[in-house]
Amino acid sequence: MLANRNDVVEKLNVTIQKQLPRQEYAYKSIDCILNDDEAVQYPIEFLNSIQTPDLQAHNLILKVGAAIILTRNIDVPRLCNGTR
Repeated sequence: MLANRNDVVEKLNVTIQKQLPRQEYAYKSIDCILNDDEAVQYPIEFLNSIQTPDLQAHNLILKVGAAIILTRNIDVPRLCNGTR
């Protein structure tokens, strides 16, 4: 499906996920810094709430059997585009 805004895509994803009969699993992003000197002091809650087109969502909710698109192949042949 093609949508022009992220909020429309999010609504479509929630609608499709509700139709799948299985249990939901939540995956959260990991926050870490490599150099303490380059760290900016913002609350983690604020950073996790930022939603822009170039950043992935902090909280990803999936069900077994849901179709997803990976931005890169992680563990070929298990975690790559076209697999479920």
